[in-house]
Amino acid sequence: MEPVTMTPDTVEQTIRYIISTHAEEEVHIVWFGGEPLLGEKIIDRISEGLMEAGVPFKSMMISNGSLITPLIIEKMTGLWHLERIQITMDGNESDYISRKCYYKEEDQYHLVMRAIDRMSEKGIRVQVRCNVDEHNWDGLPALLKDMNAIIHHRENVRVYIAPLYQIRESERAMPFWEKVLDAYSMIEKAGFQVKRMMGVGSTFRVNACIADGGGVVICPDGVLSSCEHLQQKAGFGDVWNGVTDESGRNEFCRVDRTREKCRSCPFLPDCTSFSGCPIDASLPVDDLLRYIFEKGNFGNKAGIDGKIATVGLYSTKKHGFFRRLQVGGMKRWKATKKYPILRPFAWIYQSARLLSLMVKSKKSPGEILKHSKHGANQRQMLEKLGLELERTIPQK
Repeated sequence: MEPVTMTPDTVEQTIRYIISTHAEEEVHIVWFGGEPLLGEKIIDRISEGLMEAGVPFKSMMISNGSLITPLIIEKMTGLWHLERIQITMDGNESDYISRKCYYKEEDQYHLVMRAIDRMSEKGIRVQVRCNVDEHNWDGLPALLKDMNAIIHHRENVRVYIAPLYQIRESERAMPFWEKVLDAYSMIEKAGFQVKRMMGVGSTFRVNACIADGGGVVICPDGVLSSCEHLQQKAGFGDVWNGVTDESGRNEFCRVDRTREKCRSCPFLPDCTSFSGCPIDASLPVDDLLRYIFEKGNFGNKAGIDGKIATVGLYSTKKHGFFRRLQVGGMKRWKATKKYPILRPFAWIYQSARLLSLMVKSKKSPGEILKHSKHGANQRQMLEKLGLELERTIPQK
């Protein structure tokens, strides 16, 4: 693919397009490429144009980090209104050098880590994405050791491990995901926060990617697209004429592959593609969930027969009850707000809470479940009406 850069005319029209179409709330901009910092002046001009027009905006960036300098960081925290950046690392020093193939003979590996340290110090949230496959996996401990030695301001740094697509879409996916899950403790021991790619966390995702997330990709030639990876194929207009193919846009994002048994899974939509996406939705979530339950403190460590605990939890997950437990626990367990490490166990808190209520009320499990469903239906109805459910606590 031949590199394409926005012309000055396209840059100015992009500014006019954003000004004329944005909603009242802040505009969220994601700078990506290629390498977005090769277009530093373009980012400058678009940011200036929006500020001159009084359009509130904030931005994030996906970058390899090799072009980040103190001057760039100054622009990030000022003109660009940048709050968050994702930096990609491809393994330890030798793997990084061989995979990046930079034409300059500079120490980019350590330079990028020092840039991460400076950005974190300035308050920019940094997500370090470690791209891995079978060939660079063994170098992960060395990468984390180097990061620990160089990155001292870690309060805004989160690290996560991302298997490459050829791994995710192959029969090797499940064993590799097991390794990824086990490696999170390695990240924490290196002194970094973990950003989990999948599943149990503080929130449930409602979309898979930018294509079905309500955003729009503005390509270098001004084409409006649903997907940054399939820019021309997913195009539905341009910055001069606006949306010219609404039906094509809707068709690309149409969800039609979600299996019935997946609809209540807390990992949705991490593993499910929509109609226009070329990526095959083949991640073995059933096996992955079983693995998580077995590896966590859900069975033998809790003094319960491991097999019974696993089957029981998997059954509730499959029918949607797991999701309700997790969401309910996150709402009611105040400690999860203060201590994020507790969030994956919110469903356990909620389970214990419901059991306690059942014992105190002297009602059968069937009656408790019936009341729970009734309350959930009421909340859904009020949410559709745009109302809030006021909860009154009887005074003693």
